[in-house]
Amino acid sequence: MGRRNKAYFKDLHQQAYDRLTGMQAFGESKKEAVANGTAKDKIFSFNTYKELLEAYEVFYQVHQG
Repeated sequence: MGRRNKAYFKDLHQQAYDRLTGMQAFGESKKEAVANGTAKDKIFSFNTYKELLEAYEVFYQVHQG
């Protein structure tokens, strides 16, 4: 299993940024999302988003080698 279009691919940094950006749910009700079962893949707090992004940046710098 490989990439179908090998001419274009996202690097690890862009993949993580896209994933975190897609998980943003600022202003949405966490209580309602938990009741619906959709809270697992969402980030409700900007501070949590910022901390996850910083943690990823440290991970990325360490693994760039």
